[in-house]
This record gives sequence, structure tokens and C-alpha cells, in this order.
Amino acid sequence: MKPGYIYVPTHPSNPDLYKIGVTILEPTKRLAQHNQDFTKAAGRVVEETGQKWELKEFHPVPDPYWAEKAFWGVVPQCAIPYLLRA
Repeated sequence: MKPGYIYVPTHPSNPDLYKIGVTILEPTKRLAQHNQDFTKAAGRVVEETGQKWELKEFHPVPDPYWAEKAFWGVVPQCAIPYLLRA
């Protein structure tokens, strides 16, 4: 188990478009990956709109994969409008 982050980027093309993610990288580095990899869903949004994802918030956690599981255990996906599922 490595410490990491649970993070939430949003997209300027639609303020209700969110992505929930976990990473062991610094969140800004992970965000840069999303904004550059056009083979993945988040990158295709960047490619299609010409706008990059922005980091709304992030939280350090001792176990990011447990944090993600706990998050989805209490927040149903239908509660987040326009959630990007990658």
C-alpha cells in the first residue's frame, strides 16, 4: 500500500463534467497525463474541445484504492452529473 490522492478534475467545456480518480502521483502530474493522452476518454475530451481538464480538488489519503472504494460505496455514480467513466 502506497499513500496517494483521490482527486476531482472538471472540464471547462461543461462545469458539470467531472472525473473522479485516484493516483500515487502528484495530482498535477496525473492531470497532465489526462490532458495529453488522447487514447483515453479524458484525453479525447481535450482533443475534441481544445480545452484541458482543471483540478477542482484533491485529498491525500493513506490508501488511494481503499479511498476510491469507500467513495463509490457512499456516492452513487448517478449522483454526479456527467461523470466521465474511463
